[in-house]
Amino acid sequence: MRLSRTWSGCFRGSQTWIRYVGLTAAFVCAATANAATPIRLQEILAIRFTREAAGPAVMQAGLLNAQASFRVFDSQPVASGVDVPPDVIGRWLITGSTWFAYEVLGNDALANFVIGSPLIFVGEQNYFPVDVASDARPPPGDMVNLSTRAVLAAGGDPVIAGFVVSGGRRRILIRGVGPGLLVHGVATPLPDPRITLFASGSSQPILANDDWSQSTDASAIEAAALTTGAFPLAEGSKDAAGLVKLEAGVYTVQVTTNGATGGTLLIEVYAVPDRPRPDWQ
Repeated sequence: MRLSRTWSGCFRGSQTWIRYVGLTAAFVCAATANAATPIRLQEILAIRFTREAAGPAVMQAGLLNAQASFRVFDSQPVASGVDVPPDVIGRWLITGSTWFAYEVLGNDALANFVIGSPLIFVGEQNYFPVDVASDARPPPGDMVNLSTRAVLAAGGDPVIAGFVVSGGRRRILIRGVGPGLLVHGVATPLPDPRITLFASGSSQPILANDDWSQSTDASAIEAAALTTGAFPLAEGSKDAAGLVKLEAGVYTVQVTTNGATGGTLLIEVYAVPDRPRPDWQ
């Protein structure tokens, strides 16, 4: 659902969220005064309520971007006596005041996002559910996947792929696929690949994996593949995969073989959102 409203000027932030909305409103007013071209926001201020086990609910404030990544910059317990409905936990939300502030920037400002309904109340504050639009356009040049097919000769040098992480810490899925290529028509896949990840200039591996489903975080690896759209790997296969958080920098991933037979392999590197999109319509 896309909302619209005619707004004739800037406003002051809601008293119940003045700490954040006031800052948003000030930014929007300044930007509007100088805006000469349409603005398409790549991230917006959002709220998420979380709860661990039977503990109190926690309100997180963060930036939701066009790649469905939520970067938390503040977290605080919900005030005593304020009821947070169970179906609100884990959703991305935006206050009505914040939405009106962004609308000042023009019709294209929120094109990367979808504002849902109905209006949700937590305490005295109202929120709209918000999600990333299915046709969201990430910033130009922001690569989210690297995939390279190669042939590793028996007893030969490892196959190496390099990549760069920029813009802060990112969660990265790395895969060395061999047997998994058989179902995609590759006749001679590498039977038993192994991946090893290095930071530039270092001989100490950050990550090494052989047989992805034997990893302690196999379920997280499987979930990351689903989130990024990577094709699934069969449980118990000899394919290699690992999930790691990397700081900005230059990295190389090497694929070797655990056996005496070579074959075709696929090196894949995916930038993984911080969490999957909320499961709601």
